[in-house]
Formats: sequence, C-alpha cells, structure tokens
Amino acid sequence: GFEFSKTKGLSLISGKVCRLNRIKGKIPVIGWYQTITNSDSVRGYFYFLHSYHFIANDIKYVELTYRLDGRDIVASLRKDNILGTQFHPEKSGESGINLFRDFVKM
Repeated sequence: GFEFSKTKGLSLISGKVCRLNRIKGKIPVIGWYQTITNSDSVRGYFYFLHSYHFIANDIKYVELTYRLDGRDIVASLRKDNILGTQFHPEKSGESGINLFRDFVKM
C-alpha cells in the first residue's frame, strides 16, 4: 500500500493499494454505488468513502466491483474465510445487512 508510506501489508491477497486517479469528480469518493458480481449480476448499492483502491494480482478473489469514471474498481474480495470490502457495510442499509448474513453463513 501507499496511503501514508510504502507498506507491505498482511500479504493475505496479493496486489497493491494505490491512490485513486479521478478522471472526473472529487477525491475522496463519497456516496452510494451499485456493485456487480464477477458473474455480472447486481449485488446491491453500498456506501463508499475512500481515496485509495485495491488492484488484485489475481482477479479470482474479486467478488464485487463498481464503476467509477468508466473503470471497474474492486469493491470486495473473498479468499477462504477472508472478506475485505472497500465500502462500509455497516452504513449500507439492507445491502450491508445481507452481506453480513452471507459472511456469517460462510
């Protein structure tokens, strides 16, 4: 990651965290965005507040993405019993509650 300084991270899922470069709009990204599963179905709307994003080395761990400035941005990752989200599930209403339910079932 590169948020405050270059850091190695936990190395649970390989990739890097980089500052967003907006084509249009402001940073940080704030608001509700529709997420898409890796099978192109809509998962729901989640609340985002971020200035950085994760670029996965292996897309098989990318569970959800969302569109920002015409690009797909990783919204969540899942590997074994690890779930990582770019959005705030606790602020995402029914979609967030459903995500927590799915995680408990996992």
